Amino acid sequence: MPVHNSGKVTGDEVIQVYLGAPTQAPEGAQFAVRSLAGFERETIESGKTKIVTVHIASRRLQYWSTAQNQWLTATGPRTVHIGASSRDIRQTAEVVVTR
Repeated sequence: MPVHNSGKVTGDEVIQVYLGAPTQAPEGAQFAVRSLAGFERETIESGKTKIVTVHIASRRLQYWSTAQNQWLTATGPRTVHIGASSRDIRQTAEVVVTR
């Protein structure tokens, strides 16, 4: 994600990535509407734009199945929210999670 510093001094930005619940949650599984999946803190010089990559661990796409007593991946469409905080979402995208 490109992050631009439009200010007059060098500053820091914390880019946060939130993962929405699966569109069709597996039976018996509960998910938060939006959960923090990863973040990166970047220092950006005045007037500069920086491309920021936030890596999301595959475990963040999983849930604990009490029926199967193991971690499972929730497949299908999920919404990814990117912003400075959970209340300051600046970009969203839909991804399809496969195994």
